[in-house]
Amino acid sequence: MNADAQQALRAIVRCIQTGRYQATAHFLGRMDERGIVWPDVLAALEDADDVRLGGTDPHGRQRWIVAGHAADDLNIEIVCALEGERHRRSAVFITIYWNG
Repeated sequence: MNADAQQALRAIVRCIQTGRYQATAHFLGRMDERGIVWPDVLAALEDADDVRLGGTDPHGRQRWIVAGHAADDLNIEIVCALEGERHRRSAVFITIYWNG
C-alpha cells in the first residue's frame, strides 16, 4: 500500500469517527443483498489488506477500493469516494462486495 493509499484509508476512518460519511442507496442495498453488516465494514477498514485507487466516480471524486476481512473473516472490498478539502473531507460509500 503506497503513501497515498495509506492517507486515503486514514481519511476514510477519520470520516467515520467524526460522522462525516454517507452510504449511497446502492451501497446499502448491496450490504443487504450480501448479508454484510456495518461491523463487517468497520472490521475491513480497521485491518485493511490493501487500498488502491479505483479511478474517479461520475462526480470527479477519487474512488478508493479497500480490501479487507469482514468480522467473519471473509474477504470483502469496499468502494469509497472522498470529497472536500483535507480537514473537511467526507467519505461516500459507493458499493461493497465479496472478494474471492
